[in-house]
Amino acid sequence: MARSSDGDSDDAMQHSKPLRQQKKLCDEAMELVNAGVAMQNASPPNTAGADAKLSRAVTLMEQALAIEYPTQEERDASQRLNNKMNRYVKMIRSQREKGATTGATGRGHNTKDNILPMDKLPATYNAVVELLTNSSAVGDVFQSLKTTFGFQEANVNNQKEHVLLMLTNFKLQEDEPNSNSEDHHHLDRQQELDMANKGIKRFHARIFANYIKWCKYVSTKPAFTSDPVVDIVLFFLIWGEAGNFRQMPECLCFLLHTLLPQASSRGGGKNPGDFLVEIIRPMYNEFKKDNDKKTAQGARAPHAEIRNYDDFNEFFWSKKCLKYNPTSIHEAFGEVDKKGRPKIIKKSFVEKRTWLRAIISFRRIFCFNCALFLAVCGFALNMVMYCPDTAILYGAELSNGDSRGFTVFGKNFTASDVTGVGSGDGAEDKSSSGDGPTCNQQMLATCLGMTYTSDIFDTIPIDFKALLQVVPFTDCVEKTTGRCGCYLDLIDNCFTETGQTLKVTEDELTFSSSSEFDQSMCVVNWRAAVESIIKKPGPGKLNCEICQLDIKALITNGKIGELISGLLSFGDGKPLETGDIDNPKRTDMGGLAMVGGGACLALVLACEFFNKISSRIASGYVGRSMPVPMRAYCRYTCFWLLLFACKLTFDYQYMIKALVETTLFIWYAKEDDYLPILCVYVRRTDFLLGLVGDFRLFCWI
Repeated sequence: MARSSDGDSDDAMQHSKPLRQQKKLCDEAMELVNAGVAMQNASPPNTAGADAKLSRAVTLMEQALAIEYPTQEERDASQRLNNKMNRYVKMIRSQREKGATTGATGRGHNTKDNILPMDKLPATYNAVVELLTNSSAVGDVFQSLKTTFGFQEANVNNQKEHVLLMLTNFKLQEDEPNSNSEDHHHLDRQQELDMANKGIKRFHARIFANYIKWCKYVSTKPAFTSDPVVDIVLFFLIWGEAGNFRQMPECLCFLLHTLLPQASSRGGGKNPGDFLVEIIRPMYNEFKKDNDKKTAQGARAPHAEIRNYDDFNEFFWSKKCLKYNPTSIHEAFGEVDKKGRPKIIKKSFVEKRTWLRAIISFRRIFCFNCALFLAVCGFALNMVMYCPDTAILYGAELSNGDSRGFTVFGKNFTASDVTGVGSGDGAEDKSSSGDGPTCNQQMLATCLGMTYTSDIFDTIPIDFKALLQVVPFTDCVEKTTGRCGCYLDLIDNCFTETGQTLKVTEDELTFSSSSEFDQSMCVVNWRAAVESIIKKPGPGKLNCEICQLDIKALITNGKIGELISGLLSFGDGKPLETGDIDNPKRTDMGGLAMVGGGACLALVLACEFFNKISSRIASGYVGRSMPVPMRAYCRYTCFWLLLFACKLTFDYQYMIKALVETTLFIWYAKEDDYLPILCVYVRRTDFLLGLVGDFRLFCWI
């Protein structure tokens, strides 16, 4: 069986005398530190001997830190051991300062108890103490396990207090009989023991739930003893000795599983510290050797070549670990092939620390947002085609050629390529009876924002492009939402005005007469044509009767069903002929754009679902048997649905829809009309489109 060694670091040491001297002094100092700590933890502690060992260790470390290195390469290679020795020197000196302070106040360096006075325990602990010292399987549990496995004396004392506190707490959580009486604190011995046994049983089930799952996964049966107290005590004694291996829970399960069969044997010939020397330290040495791996130049090996706690712990999720016992498991840690690579416990996840890792880790967010962006763009384009209420697409500079006609994706934004004037007399008013109120066209034109001439209402517009030439809708075209309501409100307000006018003589500047006016009697044909352009669907019309999306209009009009069915309808992409201007049939391809965007979103969701059920790498490593509770899952889902609903509503209304309209304008506008007023002289329309597209994507994500 091949063995790994310090390999690369030894090769570097052979060529550098200062580095070899540094390592030698460091090793001697660490041996003295370990010996000093052992003297401190002995029973009774040898304080004088420990201080002598630690003082000598500090002296050797200071000598090693004072070594000078001739080259920068050697200084870099020595940095790691220097940092380690600096930490130990500071730690030993700080402990001495604390010891001197506590000595001045009359307290010794070591205390007999941590929390509980173990010699004079309160009566509430008696039942648990009796179970710990009079086990039917091994007698005194802590003493028996200490001599059987060789646990350290200090660890046994710490865990005795630890386990006693936990088991007593679980005992007190049991329901006490006669809890409402004054005598419920004076239970007899048997009642106390029954309560303690119930608490121990409940604590045993909780603490070994992971061990039972581990046994099931590696296809073996739990090796519990006949006394649950023995199982609990053995686990916490192993946990106390394990040190850093507490970060490997399945490794602790393995140690517990392989040691439980020996726990029922009374007595043993082990000395305190044997468990640490024979089991924990060999494992740690192999782990440390791998962590200290260096390159041929003496620098620390790359992160991708060093195994960490997760890599070692994953080995204990396989049945292979059961081929070993606690005293031989370190061989699996250190076994390598001929090239020095781990043979049994391999590095299962090689992390490459690049910026690409962040992109891959958050790919779901990026992909979902991009797909959602395309879906909302498709929906916005469909809305612009079905509810074309923006004035930017009806300007005089927009056309498909030399004529006034303008079509986009099969949508007619004009009713005629030749003229914007319809047939009929638009200036005809309703006739009034007798001396009743009459129409005042001058005031009506002023209300609508028109420049009044005597024949301003004579011609009837046939589409919104022609209407904008006479009615500017100044306050409405600046809006990003609610434009339909603004158009209709302006028309309704101006045509429902009533009142009285006073005529002034021009020469004398005096009031000559007065008359009443009612604007509802004005230009009935012109008004009907304008309301049809704004409310109805068709070429050059806004379809506002269906597309007015404020809550009041949706309730009043009751057209939400028609809106949904209209958005889901598909045209053939062929514009209507000039003589078919009153046809409300939808001909554009906006619905196809919306379905395409929705398909991108569905594709991302389908891919993630497929990855979730088929690839553990794509879905990430998740703890086994750890499902999210349905209540928490629903709460989490509702939160994100609400968050995305708010995001979609805001971004669609104030960003995406406006930018879709702007993009269509830039694409179809005549360059000679808008390029001279740009701050930067740009000749390529596709470059402007690229800027708009990049801005959309940036703002969206």
